[in-house]
Amino acid sequence: MGTSERAAPSRLALMALERSDATPARFIEVFRAAALQAGAVARRLQGEIRPRSKEGDNPESEALSAADLASQDVLLLRLADAFPHAAVDAEEDTQTARLFPPPAPEQPLIVVDPIDGSLNYLRGAKAYAVMAAWIAGGQYLASVIYFPAWRIMYWAEAHKGCYRQRDGGTPEPAAWTNLPRRILVPPRTPQAARRRLQALGFDVKVSHCSAVDSAGPALGRAVGSAGLLAPDRRRAIGFLLACEAGGSVMFPDGPWHSGDPKVGARKLGAHAVADSEERARRILSAALG
Repeated sequence: MGTSERAAPSRLALMALERSDATPARFIEVFRAAALQAGAVARRLQGEIRPRSKEGDNPESEALSAADLASQDVLLLRLADAFPHAAVDAEEDTQTARLFPPPAPEQPLIVVDPIDGSLNYLRGAKAYAVMAAWIAGGQYLASVIYFPAWRIMYWAEAHKGCYRQRDGGTPEPAAWTNLPRRILVPPRTPQAARRRLQALGFDVKVSHCSAVDSAGPALGRAVGSAGLLAPDRRRAIGFLLACEAGGSVMFPDGPWHSGDPKVGARKLGAHAVADSEERARRILSAALG
């Protein structure tokens, strides 16, 4: 699925864009700066804090640290100042999340994850990210993912491409060459599904970071990924990067069209991300068996 095949912004999205400075481009500008600050906090605290606990049914969803909370405060303070009329869907329940108005159909919505891959972070690994997306009219119009340990930022605006920038470097299009034949899967992926993917000639690796999973081809880290559960809003942040870099996100009933997973009648479930629509279909078919 190329970027030109996805739906153009809806009427509600266009109404949201008419607000003075509440645009996807402005969101990218503000969040990129905030992510650098939050990332610096995360790097400084990694290895020096104790894990906390929160409700969850697996180690990934339960992982939480003071770094998550501090990083989110950094992000939300900047976002509330820049976008006082936007609503927010924040990963953690902090006081700063209450600076935003409640969600409404005509309002932009900012989805924030201060440290995606918290379990990796707490284990001292480098595969964790600060990320957010701008949703208007039920569609993802902008996404930003920053990897503090790798010092590299990725961002995408709908129908305008995907870009990357290393700290201190020059922005450049995020394009891949010679992607590794690697498929990333979540930890609870059944062994039978992993074996079917391996039978296609892929090296199947477990990942604990949805930012890496869902944007893998755009990052150059994998040819694709597979997930058997319905994606949440945070996982879809990486979908936009993958699509804007020329890749595809596929569900059993067809390609992703930038829609918010929590809005609309369409039920999203198992999915695959890849560098092409044809490969995404093959990955999804193998994962489902």
